[in-house]
Amino acid sequence: MNKNTIYIARKIKKLYMVIMNYSWVIKKPDPNHIQHLCRVLQCAPATAAVLLNRNLAGLRDINTFLNPSLTNLRPPESIKDMDIAVSRLENAIKNNEKVLIFGDYDADGITSTALLYSFLSATGITPDYYIPHRISEGYSLKPEHIKMLAGSNKPDLIVTVDCGSSSADAISLAKANGIDVIITDHHLVSEVPTDAVAVINPKRPDCSSGLEHLAGVGVAFYLAIALRSRLRKTGFWEHLKEPNLKAYLDMVAIGTIADLAPLTDENRIFTKTGIEVINSGKNIGIKALATASGSLQTVTAGDIAFRLAPRLNAAGRMEHASIGFDLLLADCPNRAASIAKELSRLNSTRQEVENSIFEDICHLIERDSDDFNRPSIVMGSETWHLGVLGIVASKLVQKYNKPAVLIAWKGETGKASARTAQDIDLYNAIKNCSEVLESYGGHAQAAGLSLNKNNMKQFISMFDDAVIEQLGKTGGKPKELNIDYELNFEDINDRLLDELARLEPFGANNPSPIFMAKNIKMFNHITTSKNHTRMQAAQNGRSSKSISATLFAQNRPSDSPPAYCRQIAFRIGWNQYGGTKKPQMTIEAFD
Repeated sequence: MNKNTIYIARKIKKLYMVIMNYSWVIKKPDPNHIQHLCRVLQCAPATAAVLLNRNLAGLRDINTFLNPSLTNLRPPESIKDMDIAVSRLENAIKNNEKVLIFGDYDADGITSTALLYSFLSATGITPDYYIPHRISEGYSLKPEHIKMLAGSNKPDLIVTVDCGSSSADAISLAKANGIDVIITDHHLVSEVPTDAVAVINPKRPDCSSGLEHLAGVGVAFYLAIALRSRLRKTGFWEHLKEPNLKAYLDMVAIGTIADLAPLTDENRIFTKTGIEVINSGKNIGIKALATASGSLQTVTAGDIAFRLAPRLNAAGRMEHASIGFDLLLADCPNRAASIAKELSRLNSTRQEVENSIFEDICHLIERDSDDFNRPSIVMGSETWHLGVLGIVASKLVQKYNKPAVLIAWKGETGKASARTAQDIDLYNAIKNCSEVLESYGGHAQAAGLSLNKNNMKQFISMFDDAVIEQLGKTGGKPKELNIDYELNFEDINDRLLDELARLEPFGANNPSPIFMAKNIKMFNHITTSKNHTRMQAAQNGRSSKSISATLFAQNRPSDSPPAYCRQIAFRIGWNQYGGTKKPQMTIEAFD
């Protein structure tokens, strides 16, 4: 490394020595704008401040945000190649061709596969599906799959969901064997496979739809919209029951939230409506999964993110994703309950394996000063379970505030999951190391790769340099905690909580608002079995009102919970557990 790079590396070393400290960023929207919005919307100042902090341009955008509607979806024909894909599928349906849906093993891929399978089945054909095994086969369509499928019972058409953009070799082999391929995907793609019949990927460089925020299941849903419309125009549904696409939005909501897609624009419409569909209880499998996960009341985006999606993901992580697929299409309550119970068991096993690996890595990092002070975490082992490495990497990012690449070695070859801290574009950082990798792909925030063990040291060096270069450009910002508004306890009431509930679903790019309050005393501390702290919080000198609060273990720097805080950062909302409705505070940080 040159002197410049070494200097930046030393600055980064100092930064990571204080990684657990937050930089509180208190947003200050214009008070005049807050007052104006309060008058127009008849809302509380805190609600107005949050809306302004979401960078909504005007009242029209705010109204669209508060009242998401399926009528506001952008047209599917705006996506490049959509018309070509629809025409090919229309011919396949009318000629009763053999259609295979090729999916991915995560929750986004499972829901995408189930959605398209359900829709194509409604057209009268009998599609097949294939989801590869995460460990033995890996991600996306490969030449080996084409060789396996190109027998006497080969499909006429393969439609990929949530994958395929990087499968040029497999698609070329499919074409040579007389198999057409339509790609539906949302992963970054630099070169579009030319032998595919159609590549429906809003992230392709020549697509101007503006729908690059869609998850894989959102892209699959858009294909269903376009295909249903084409078939309607030709009178196809005169003798068949036309499927109600709104009924599929429960799967779209789960896949979108699970894949951490931004909950804005179309994704907000999909998830808001999809959660309503989930709570109608029409999908027997999802209803059973909610029951098995303890979400006995109204399912929220948080329930999907922390209860439903991990269980659905556990199928592909620990055994095979087809278990999750079977759940989504289950038509018998007893069968659905049995599958949901199995998914919960797999999720518990996943948690045990994940925690063991995480603790081992933390021990290794903190024992070795070189590992601790590096700008990234890159480690590998022959004993690690590949299926949980993405989750472990995410937890390491949260704890150490730097990108993590974890490799499961099998012989001389390793497969890795990677996650990133803020200010790091993971895909581009890995792309800079492509000359020593066998394959790679993913997003700015999450990626996967494979490499030979002989290239490990070179990869670490190149990856560290790529991270340092990006941090040098951004200044290596510490973790920021964005505060929406200073909110006194006396202003927390039912009306405010109802207004904040209208801002849901919360998730990527629409986070749950964070407020701050000063001079807080905490009492009646109770430590839970998971080492979280439950307590009552009250504001000195303001009122006698106290609010139930939770401080999660990862946000508590010591075993002793605070009795008094100069200021706290917190989230507030309704707790509807057990059929009752009461305010619940979650403390994010304090001093």
